[in-house]
Amino acid sequence: MFTDIFNQDRNVPKLEKFISIFFGFEYEKVHGNLKLLPRKLSKDNKKEAWKEVDLLLKLDNEMLKINIEINDQETQNIINRNIIYIAKISSTNYETGDNKLDNIWTSRQINFNIKDTKHTKFISEYVFKERETNEILSEIVQIDVINMAIIDKLCYTDLNEKEKAVYNFCKMLNAESKEDFERASELVMDEELSRDLLDQMTRKSREEEYVYMESAYANEKDYYADVIREHEEAAKNLGKEEGIKQEKINIAKNMLKEGIDEDLITKTTNLTKEELKNIKGK
Repeated sequence: MFTDIFNQDRNVPKLEKFISIFFGFEYEKVHGNLKLLPRKLSKDNKKEAWKEVDLLLKLDNEMLKINIEINDQETQNIINRNIIYIAKISSTNYETGDNKLDNIWTSRQINFNIKDTKHTKFISEYVFKERETNEILSEIVQIDVINMAIIDKLCYTDLNEKEKAVYNFCKMLNAESKEDFERASELVMDEELSRDLLDQMTRKSREEEYVYMESAYANEKDYYADVIREHEEAAKNLGKEEGIKQEKINIAKNMLKEGIDEDLITKTTNLTKEELKNIKGK
C-alpha cells in the first residue's frame, strides 16, 4: 500500500517535511523540488510485489537521489538485495565519457525495518569506511536503517528533531486507528495532506487485494502451508509421492529467494535443515 500510494506524484508533497528534517535541509529547499523517478525494478502484479516496497525520489537542488524501502524482516538476503538496488541506482548517476565527474548525484537509501531486526539503535547510518580506523572512504552512497520494531520502547522527550520526525513517521505507518494516524501524521505533514492520505489509506484498506496481502503478511506461515497443501493434493491425485517432495523443494527455493527465515521454511515445508542446506548448495 505504501508504494502504491507514494508512487503517485500527488502524494510526493506528503514526504517533503519528513525528507527535509531527515536530511537536514530547509523545508523551502525541498518543497516543490522532490520528484518521482521511474521504478525500473517494479513488479506488474501487486501480489508479487508487496514484499518489495521501494520508492525512488530525486531532490533537484541538492543532487540527491533517495530510495525508500520497507522490509518486513531483515535477513541477509534482504540486506544484500537492498545494497544491490542502491548500487544500481547510484550507477545511473555516472554517464560514460564524463571525465570531469562533476555531476555525480549522492544516493541515499532509507530502510524501514518493521520487525526481525538485528539493530539495537533506532537509526543506523552506513557508509564506506576503513575497517580498523573507521576513516570514511566515501559518502557517495549511504544506507540508513530505521528500526521500527523498537519505537514503543523509546522515550519521545529524549529524541532529537530528526528522531522525532522518524518516530512520528513510523507511528503513522503503524497506526491501527484513525486517531493514532492523525496524531502522528500531523507532525510530519500539513493537516490537509494528512486528511487526504488518511482517505486514500482508508479506501485502499477495503480493497480486496490489500485484504489478501494483509492476511498473507499476518499469517505468512499459514499462507505458505496452504500453498503446500494445494501442491500436495495435486501431486497425490497424480499418484506421485516424489511429486510432493519436489513441490516442497520448489516452494523452499522460492521462499529462500524471498529472504524468508530458514526456520520458518523448514517448519512450513517439513524439510530437514540438512535438506534445506543441500537445496541452498545447489
